[in-house]
Amino acid sequence: MIGICPVVAWFVVAFVGMAAGCDLFCRRIPNRMILLVLLLWIAALLWAGAIKGVAIWNAAQIAVGGGWALGVLCGGYVLFCKRLVGAGDVKLASVLCLWAGNEAALFIFATSIMGGIFVLQLSLLRQVETVFFNLVSRTALLVPQRWRICGGAASKFEKDGIPYGPAIAFGFIVSVAKILFA
Repeated sequence: MIGICPVVAWFVVAFVGMAAGCDLFCRRIPNRMILLVLLLWIAALLWAGAIKGVAIWNAAQIAVGGGWALGVLCGGYVLFCKRLVGAGDVKLASVLCLWAGNEAALFIFATSIMGGIFVLQLSLLRQVETVFFNLVSRTALLVPQRWRICGGAASKFEKDGIPYGPAIAFGFIVSVAKILFA
């Protein structure tokens, strides 16, 4: 993500945070959010090349990020087939590898560490989920159904599995921290 202005980085982090919230609350990451993050990446590349006259990344950075994205997608597919991870988690992580570029290894490492912490602190995670559920279910009545990102998840709250979206968001923030806080 070298060369991206902090405003764009914060914008991407906001969408990743919304995806993490959806995963925490309703155990799914909407495809439209993942597609939006992918389209933002493509738009950022085109904008930098056309308007600014420079590339955000050089070809090596795109190749590194793309290689990690392909590896995450293929490895994630195997894990998804064994019902160890969700498809949204795999798709989100692979798209974020594109954004991370040379920092994709750091992104995957930080995501893995945070995911491990979630597993070790499962009871604490369940308490956070309950607080989050109560907060959202109280405010969900204020938001029209068509505007809800998760599609009215207040009635679909489940405690099965581990939401990996927050770990993915944490890993992404760690990998782009030098841009976010520059």
